[in-house]
Amino acid sequence: MSTPYEHIRRTKTKLRSRNQVTLPQEVCDEAGAKTGDEFRVTVTKRARKVPAGTIVLTPEFFNTRPWTEKEWEEKEREAEESIARGETYGPFNTAEEAIRFLKKESKSRRLRRDT
Repeated sequence: MSTPYEHIRRTKTKLRSRNQVTLPQEVCDEAGAKTGDEFRVTVTKRARKVPAGTIVLTPEFFNTRPWTEKEWEEKEREAEESIARGETYGPFNTAEEAIRFLKKESKSRRLRRDT
């Protein structure tokens, strides 16, 4: 069956009592999932190239593993140092202007990285 995404890893698991599914360790390792992480569960009705009833688990990492106070302080310090070095952009008059700049900057960085 053709799918709209590239498989990094394909494996089987079994639905157990109390509707529990165990994710194989290699799948968790590949996805970066850890014990206690939460997942959004989606059941498809109908989608292009995805059969109805397909179950999709999407990790909710940003909601379940916020930065610790120490990590937050480190990121703030890095941001303050970056600002002190003049590594800032703008000001922008509109959100659209900022988005155009970010898209252009992203493309420029990709080109520099790929050369």
